This record gives sequence, C-alpha cells and structure tokens, in this order.
Amino acid sequence: MIMTNCQKTSNLHSNGKKEAVSNASTIIFAAKVNRFDLLKNLFKKILVPPEVLVEIFKKESPENNIIKREIRILIDEVKAEKIADIPVGIGERAAISCCIEKEIPVFLSDDKKARNFAESLNIKSLGILGIILINLKKRFISPEAGKKIFEELINKGFYVSSDIYSEMIKQIEIFGSEKK
Repeated sequence: MIMTNCQKTSNLHSNGKKEAVSNASTIIFAAKVNRFDLLKNLFKKILVPPEVLVEIFKKESPENNIIKREIRILIDEVKAEKIADIPVGIGERAAISCCIEKEIPVFLSDDKKARNFAESLNIKSLGILGIILINLKKRFISPEAGKKIFEELINKGFYVSSDIYSEMIKQIEIFGSEKK
C-alpha cells in the first residue's frame, strides 16, 4: 500500500519540482521530526488553505515555530473560492477543494479517509511515509536516515499498524539494496 502511493506520485517529481496542497497532518509530522528538507526535495511550494493553518496553530506546540519558519519559504497560503461539501474535516475539504480549483495534482495528507476521497477525484495523494520513500528512491537520503526518520516519527506520535511498520521497513531495505 505504501509503495503504491509512492509509485503513483514519484513520476510527478521527475521533471522538476511541483506544487502540492497539504492538510495539517503532513506538515505537522514533518515539523515534529524537523525534516522540511524532505518536502523541499520534492516540491517547490506547499500550498495550504487558511482552514489548515487554523488547525495547525490551534494549540501551542514546539513544532509551531518550525512551521512558522517555513511559511513564505516553502509554505504559501491559498484560499479555495468554494469549499466542496465532501465527507471529511474542514481542513481536508479546503485542501482538496484547492487541488480541484487550482488544478494542483498532489494532495499531501496522512488522513486515510481524505486521501481515499482525493484519489476518487483523480488527485494523487501522498503522506509522510511516501515522502520518505520518494526521498530514498531519489537518493536524497540514505536508507539509514530513512529508517531513523521513520522511527522518530513513531516516537513522536505517528501511528502505524504492525503491517504498515513491516512494509515500511521492507521498502526502506529494498531502496537500500537498489543500485543507482
């Protein structure tokens, strides 16, 4: 499952960096491990609707300062003219609506329901694990760094099932054994 999403989006990054629209989760998890470089390696800009910024900053956290530092460098605010009435949270609705209105083909989210809904609208979705894998595949990071980042995410509250954990470790090992 992880590799499927990674394969769907890895070709988007082969001809230069693109823009993506994000909900709160992927940005928060990148900040928790202080690894915005993983996003910068793949995207020239991450667009976020104001509804997502409200979600990000609604409570004080150590990662807020890291995220604030990235605003205007990597993160730009973008507003959806009309927020679609779809069965996900307001931040996810606004982000998916921005993808549709601005014709941006990539939605960053670690919310399974939102990702599935975006995929049903032919919007590619990618979460933090896929971002790590693409960075590995493109050799921006080593397999050791990929595993360390993955473990740090888990230690900072990123939940994965035992099946996803095993699959991620397997994928990291596969990328580590591939030749350039």
